[in-house]
Amino acid sequence: MKYTGKDPDQLIAERKRQLQSKDEDIRYIAEETLKNFLLDLEKKKMKRSSAALTQAMIKSFYKSNRVAVDIKTPSFVSEPLKPITMEDLRKVD
Repeated sequence: MKYTGKDPDQLIAERKRQLQSKDEDIRYIAEETLKNFLLDLEKKKMKRSSAALTQAMIKSFYKSNRVAVDIKTPSFVSEPLKPITMEDLRKVD
């Protein structure tokens, strides 16, 4: 994985160690890393829907390997469609 520099097996092993820790800061390293990754995507102007899909895929990866991350997938509201005006139609001609 480019962002972390770790392969999937390393991520799973690291997450297992995190979950076994009694230290709260260690237990939530994966969640913090994921949040930072998503902030980076936002800074790179990735569409919110694409970022939400990316987050869902990462969460699914951890969950399917029985080392789930505790982070909510953001809901997003797409921009409402702007009604077409007569001025818009004139611009098309």
